[in-house]
Amino acid sequence: GIDDITLRTDASDAVAAEVQTLKQLLKDDVDDSLLQTFLHFSAVGGNKPQTFKDLQAFMKRKLHGYRDGNKQMRNQIINEMQIMGVNSILSGPKTPVRAAVGTGIGTIMRPVSTIIGSLGSEDRAVTESAFAALGGMWESMGDAWRKAAQDFRGYTQNNEGWRGVTTSPKEYEFEALKAFHYKYGSDGDKAAMAMANFLHQSNKLPFLNYGPRIMRATDVFFSQLIGRGRQRQLAFLDVKDRLKSAQQVVSDQDMKKLVRAAELNFEGKVFTADGQLSDEMAKYAADEAKLTKELTGFARELDRAFDKAPYLKPFMLFMKTGVNALEMTSKHTPILNRFIKENVDIMTKAWDDPVMVKYGIKSANDLEIAKATMRGREALGYGFVSTAAMMALNGQITGNGPPDRELREAWQQFGWKPRSVKIGDVYVSYESLEPFNLFFSFIADIVDSQKVMGEEWVGNNLGKLGFLVTQNITNKTFLNGMFQVQELFYSNGQRLPTVAAVSY
Repeated sequence: GIDDITLRTDASDAVAAEVQTLKQLLKDDVDDSLLQTFLHFSAVGGNKPQTFKDLQAFMKRKLHGYRDGNKQMRNQIINEMQIMGVNSILSGPKTPVRAAVGTGIGTIMRPVSTIIGSLGSEDRAVTESAFAALGGMWESMGDAWRKAAQDFRGYTQNNEGWRGVTTSPKEYEFEALKAFHYKYGSDGDKAAMAMANFLHQSNKLPFLNYGPRIMRATDVFFSQLIGRGRQRQLAFLDVKDRLKSAQQVVSDQDMKKLVRAAELNFEGKVFTADGQLSDEMAKYAADEAKLTKELTGFARELDRAFDKAPYLKPFMLFMKTGVNALEMTSKHTPILNRFIKENVDIMTKAWDDPVMVKYGIKSANDLEIAKATMRGREALGYGFVSTAAMMALNGQITGNGPPDRELREAWQQFGWKPRSVKIGDVYVSYESLEPFNLFFSFIADIVDSQKVMGEEWVGNNLGKLGFLVTQNITNKTFLNGMFQVQELFYSNGQRLPTVAAVSY
């Protein structure tokens, strides 16, 4: 009818107006940033006029944020404020040092665990390959340092931000967004874009983002070491298998030369052309050492929930790192490690089982290495538990102190320090010793409770065990936010100003 014709005419005129607006916008685009965005939308949209209107709607959604399925896309101001918050939190001088120590321990302890777990085995190939991996790490420190320095300088070009916690838009996309809203946005859009641009430019200043820059460079450094170690390990096993098939025996010097020659053949299998890890086992080991493995199950859903509520995000800003730290501790905890799915899969399944791919296991050699690593971690766990118990009984390590906050603060006024090793009259913190710090603190808490209050008190106050557990878990490097939430409930809201100041 006539009404339908009128509606179609109005829609056509509206689309034509949008097209004309976009044409003018592209003409005024000096650096082609908007043109690049337009070409993308035009290509994927089939060159339809409606695509132009979709692009305009996209620009608004990009500024103000939107939801894409289960993923919450933050608006530009909140995103830049979160980046600034992370830069501030990680700006303390101790943070990069603790991260380097923790990642370094995680990097070195994997081949060490493999060596310990493979001792006594009839086949010495796994033990020798782990030593070869350590040698490869040591010899590649110079190259790893240079790669880390390059990534430090190019941090602002890293679109994923820091460990996936923050995201940084590509510069041409951000400039396109800015040009669009400055010229055609409403007054509110222009104000929002101006604020986002101010925060964006501030976050790019080197003296404001040095914390994440150092920590990213640290991640790159140890990832390179792990990759080089894996490359040397694969080369050693390859040479070993070929000599075994040919029933040949060579001297140690000849073996070293053969491994060095074979190592070149595995570089393309372990690294991409731009120096990134491509080998599945190396990537898994690197994510494990850096505590950046992707979250699964309840932890992933909880992280998404916090991500959708920016006002709660400061309490759980580094969920991925904290959960991975707890998992790493569990892998070294006797008995508890038997209930971890990774441990169960590796110890019970064949190497070609489809589930093994996610652990980077793609051969029988890989499976033997993984099994030895699991056994070695358990042995190390027994050793650290025994050491921690003996040191706690001798008063050489401290835990979290008594549950009562005022009593803890009174102890601290007399020189006592929590979660520390006492060397002479000096307390030295052991919190950087991931994943073994939890062993020390938890056992020290149990011993302190028994020594100070007596066995009867311990028996009558088993409910206090909840405090010991939550204190030790929430004191993991990146889970302190949970302790702040606990403080809120424990004080019935009276500590809200203090908690807010600490969290924000």
